[in-house]
Amino acid sequence: MIRSVCWIAALLLVSGCAVVADSVEVQDQIDRSIEEALATTTTLDPSGAVGQDLPEFPGSMDEIALGNTAWALVLAASEGRFAPELETALLAAGNAGYSPRLTDCDNGELDALGLPTDRRYHTVSIYFSTETAVRAAEDAFSARGIGSTVARVEIACID
Repeated sequence: MIRSVCWIAALLLVSGCAVVADSVEVQDQIDRSIEEALATTTTLDPSGAVGQDLPEFPGSMDEIALGNTAWALVLAASEGRFAPELETALLAAGNAGYSPRLTDCDNGELDALGLPTDRRYHTVSIYFSTETAVRAAEDAFSARGIGSTVARVEIACID
């Protein structure tokens, strides 16, 4: 079913649903695109493991404040803001019940991903208060065939 997520992400990109100028508008448009995709796609299931006993997704961090530290589960990273892997990660996170962040400014994510810090990358991340929670989320996504990276981050911007 991951293929369904990829096709939906590709359709969103091709149709231009996510192309807007302002970063707040971009996040709003992505959120609407995710909601529309989930509402119109009954087969969207990133687990690919129907009927299996899968780990549950833990709750994410309630409040994100500038300058605070958090545990981030990074689902995707790309130099391009409208890359298919970012759209796919946003859909997978939304399908799991999360409201992920699309950002390019948190400190610590690029180091955890092994990416050069002198270049600009956009990431899709979900934030948690504890390492136990982020590891549980990592396990839940992994059981559904979705890779991720855990990072200890400082929130450097709020969109």
